[in-house]
Amino acid sequence: MVYKSGKSDRSRIGITVSRKVGNAAVRNRIKRRVREYYRLHSIAIPNGWDFHVIAKKPASTLSFQQTVAMLDGLFDKFAKIAAAASAAIPQSHLV
Repeated sequence: MVYKSGKSDRSRIGITVSRKVGNAAVRNRIKRRVREYYRLHSIAIPNGWDFHVIAKKPASTLSFQQTVAMLDGLFDKFAKIAAAASAAIPQSHLV
């Protein structure tokens, strides 16, 4: 997953699944699962960020529960990094 500060006040998600991962049905299933995860967890995801999920070959064999666990780990890691970055900025410089 790649992320950057967005230009909008809402967070957005982009999903890339190449042909190397599988046929069209497999690629679409992966994208549906990632979108569903984002829909269910969007409240817990901080606003103002753009996320880009890039699926790799092993994603084609994951169940939905495994996909959720993988994405939970990625967004938890992001939350720790974002919290550390915001803590490093002095409070007087926050806008």
